[in-house]
Amino acid sequence: MPGSAPTSIKDVDGRTVRKGDVVRVLGIPDLSGITDPYRRETEAVFKHIAGTRKKVYGIDQFGAAILVFGIRFGPHAGSHSVAIEPHLIRKVIGKRLTRHGN
Repeated sequence: MPGSAPTSIKDVDGRTVRKGDVVRVLGIPDLSGITDPYRRETEAVFKHIAGTRKKVYGIDQFGAAILVFGIRFGPHAGSHSVAIEPHLIRKVIGKRLTRHGN
């Protein structure tokens, strides 16, 4: 199907990542194309999830993993979704995602 989103991507180690897999967020993407005030908020949200494990909600049409999560406290509290490039995630093998997404 032309224009449809891929069903899997390869992480930083070349492992296949699909919807429902758990990944560790390794870093923050290049946000230079985003202007303030959106850049500050986006960077804060990515800093919040860097180093944590998240479940992949899906794969977008550009081949980025979609992560959906909540931030409980602070100025960025609420529901968030981000698309992150495959080279910034690592598939978690043999570990279960906890109730809080960490």
